[in-house]
Amino acid sequence: MDNLANQRILSLANEHADKERVVGVFTKCDMTDNPERIVTIVENKEATTGKPLWHGWFVVQNRGFKDDASTFDREKAERSTFSKDPWLKIEERRRGTTQLKKYLSNLLCRRIRDGFPGMQKAVQERLTQERGNLAGLGSPRPTPGLQKAYLSAIALKFQ
Repeated sequence: MDNLANQRILSLANEHADKERVVGVFTKCDMTDNPERIVTIVENKEATTGKPLWHGWFVVQNRGFKDDASTFDREKAERSTFSKDPWLKIEERRRGTTQLKKYLSNLLCRRIRDGFPGMQKAVQERLTQERGNLAGLGSPRPTPGLQKAYLSAIALKFQ
């Protein structure tokens, strides 16, 4: 396994993402030479900088080069890997793709719920503004004669 401190994604995340939006995910956990190090990081929510990750870490197992895409069962592989030590030291809710999906979907729902009132207010303000713009156009002009009279009045203003 590459030294986590050398992973460019951590510096990119620190530079470009709000800390509240970062979730750590270790992939290919079945291929690591040092699972205890991963378990320690996950348990302590540490990045290599020693700063805690807001949402912590998850461990998942991706399909490897040798796995056949048509027969690979990720859930079965993850159950097999994460049902042994040292992976059992990690909370069950932090182990596996299913748990990661559940966490991310709940996180997304929370963010939508938190952001919805602000979005609704912005839409309401825009609607009020556009209604004002529409009212500024005057009464509806459904016939060609009324439309022509309206345009003629505008043209006369500019003469």
